Amino acid sequence: MKKMLTLTTIGLLCFSSFLINASQAEPARALIINAKWNDVPSAYYPTISTALGELGISYDILNPETLTLNILRNYDFVFIPSLGPYIPPEDLAIYNPDVFADMVEQYVIEGGSLMFCPGHGIVYGEHAREPPIFDIEFIENHRIVDFKVTDDTHPIMQGPYRTFSLGERIYAHEIDTQTFPADARILGVFVDTASGAEYGSGLVAFTRGTGKGVASGLQIGWTSSGPALSNGVPAEEWIKFTENAITWLLSARRISVVPHAGFASTTVLGSGFSNDSTVHITWDGVVMSTVPYSVVTDSTGNFSAMISVPDQNVLGVHIVNATDASGNWATATFTVVNMTGPPGPKGDTGDVGTQGPIGPQGPRGENGTQGPPESPGDVQELLIVVAFPTAVSILAICLAVIALLKKAS
Repeated sequence: MKKMLTLTTIGLLCFSSFLINASQAEPARALIINAKWNDVPSAYYPTISTALGELGISYDILNPETLTLNILRNYDFVFIPSLGPYIPPEDLAIYNPDVFADMVEQYVIEGGSLMFCPGHGIVYGEHAREPPIFDIEFIENHRIVDFKVTDDTHPIMQGPYRTFSLGERIYAHEIDTQTFPADARILGVFVDTASGAEYGSGLVAFTRGTGKGVASGLQIGWTSSGPALSNGVPAEEWIKFTENAITWLLSARRISVVPHAGFASTTVLGSGFSNDSTVHITWDGVVMSTVPYSVVTDSTGNFSAMISVPDQNVLGVHIVNATDASGNWATATFTVVNMTGPPGPKGDTGDVGTQGPIGPQGPRGENGTQGPPESPGDVQELLIVVAFPTAVSILAICLAVIALLKKAS
């Protein structure tokens, strides 16, 4: 029996690995939204485009006023640079910043990946304004600063294309400062190149719904105008940094349970987690025992593990959560079904049985209460009813006897 269980477990784990690898077969697609600056062509994005090219990810460049949510859904990754103050008047007539922002937010919530680099002015032309997306909004621009790493544990800082160490400073030249989501994870800050004074958050990562986002004021790093050097910033260094960020964005953390319903056990399949990281699995918030005992992701952030249903009598939907050592997590649902199944159809009526024996006589009942006394009127009526017929009968007998005596004489 133990041997059979071991073989079954190995088979399920191998099948799990197959499912994970199969799910990663489709290549990713990226979209760069054209900033439409008057003084630069669409090739203003060599850092992003070079990073995408080295990652083997195809991309399109589209204008913001042409986009719809259905168009965005065709892409796994969207890069929005500063849209700039120079959108032509004819485009402003069909471009609504608020609608655009809502559309991008919904795209991320549904599972899309966003890299956002706002800035360069709040006003588009004379009438349009910068649309805040997830509370990310331009404050001021053009400071000569460095970018300093303050969180080196996040996958963006861990690699795989370059490892950035805690406190490391990267020359960023000109940057813009923004407000960021309150719950975003701050990965680095901007500091004055000469004095080291901090100017606030420089790079953040966040999640919304099932999607992820990265935002920064790294204008030169992500919107550089030269392939090798941009205002003194080594392009190669920013390309590696950008490759890390895109890789994290596209490695969406997902888990699935196979099967997703039952009453005994299920296999949890995970992808997009930190590499070589221990994963803890919970069922409705309670840590579960797993097979294997210790669950560790592989070099690409994938894992598989088996868990048993903790209580087969608690029917319905339950939340399965997987969290790695870096705090990355994802959830799936498992439905515990009723083992007894639905009630069967009503059977036919059986034959009538034989009559049973007569039961024993029951106990004597209690004496009733005495009735009320009769009234005098009632006694006279009783005498008339009973005495009169009796007297008549006696008289008739006497007459008969007299008649017989006479006849005898």
